Amino acid sequence: MNRLELLYGYQKTESGLKVYADMHHVNQNTMTRWIRQFLLHGLAGVRHRSFNHRYSLNTKIDVKGGYKM
Repeated sequence: MNRLELLYGYQKTESGLKVYADMHHVNQNTMTRWIRQFLLHGLAGVRHRSFNHRYSLNTKIDVKGGYKM
């Protein structure tokens, strides 16, 4: 089951978050994070990211002591 299916299922259930997360073998904090990301960013907030999107390339270069673009 993917993240969006889990969130949709949770929306339709009368179970609490902990019970629903346990039934689907997902950590409650993870479900909470997915809900928050979905509410803030829509579908883009819950899609699986294959690499780090937190820091810009310039920030990463600055940390390594490189040059600015």
